[in-house]
Amino acid sequence: MTESQTAEANNGGIAVNNNGGEVSVTITALSKVTSILNPLLIKIIEAYKPEESIDGEIVDYPGVDEKLEYNAVAAYAEDIREYSGYMGLIEALIESIDNEDPGAKSRFLWAIQQKYKQAKKELLIEGSIRTTNKSEIFEFIQNNSDRILLKVSKLIDETFEGFDGATIEIVHSAKELIVCYGFINCKILEPPK
Repeated sequence: MTESQTAEANNGGIAVNNNGGEVSVTITALSKVTSILNPLLIKIIEAYKPEESIDGEIVDYPGVDEKLEYNAVAAYAEDIREYSGYMGLIEALIESIDNEDPGAKSRFLWAIQQKYKQAKKELLIEGSIRTTNKSEIFEFIQNNSDRILLKVSKLIDETFEGFDGATIEIVHSAKELIVCYGFINCKILEPPK
């Protein structure tokens, strides 16, 4: 009979005893994010059913760095670059939902754009910006892009009611993935011209 061996890990990892050798494995919370992300996407899609038709045309959107630079995003730039690596996950979830509920993807993108428009409008009012001057509006957006992204993120918080079983970190990650998806699909901030 062989002697029982133990293995230890730290920093949220688990240790696996592999034939006498110790191997530390870190388990990320991605599966937990996915489990909350899918019902959240469905909840957003169900909450926004506009009366007018939503254009389902796929638009070829610009690269992440180009859009970050065009909108002068600073504080959120690194987060968006990091989260952009998970866009395939969100795209797959949304496509799956769209297969069950045709038009859901368009409604989801429309809903995210509405959050952006609301955040932008509130900040324009706060800054007393005239909405007739397009260059003044764009300059304001560039000067406040991080504030706008933060405000959109907070507006999405309202959608997270009813996810009491999820940790704050998981909810935050799911929310930030949605903000990144909206940004990459040119529904938050302005598309480069």
